[in-house]
Amino acid sequence: MADPAPAPARPRKPGLRAKVAFLSAPGSYPEKPAAVEVVQTHMSYVFLTDRHAYKLKKPVRYDFLDFSTLEARRADCEEELRLNRRLARDVYLDIVPLVSVRDGGLALGGDGEVVDWLVKMRRLPARLMLERAIRDGNVYRDDVRRCALALADFFRRS
Repeated sequence: MADPAPAPARPRKPGLRAKVAFLSAPGSYPEKPAAVEVVQTHMSYVFLTDRHAYKLKKPVRYDFLDFSTLEARRADCEEELRLNRRLARDVYLDIVPLVSVRDGGLALGGDGEVVDWLVKMRRLPARLMLERAIRDGNVYRDDVRRCALALADFFRRS
């Protein structure tokens, strides 16, 4: 009697390096940007397209956070979206699954096994970022006052 045929090997889930490589390529996005700028922090990668920013949380664990599982990263993406929409509804747009497709490749959204989650945001103009505005001398007393009043009102209502 012949030995039974071995079970087909399960495709390996893509690692962080494969995910970053895919998300760094302009052709990976529905909007087909001209380029993708990648910004890395200790806990995430942010992929900046022409119109959007996509945040991929690294599978890390620190004393103050745990992104070590797919479920933990999904839950944190949902919580980030929920919390930040309170002050920036038009910036924090959605959470998007990164899926493994039949041919072994990756896709943003669509059918396939979810291998990670991303927070999708509207990309804001660099010239309007607080750090740059301060450096360029474009922050004025009225700007600080309006911001402080908006935050005070938000916290009063919370």
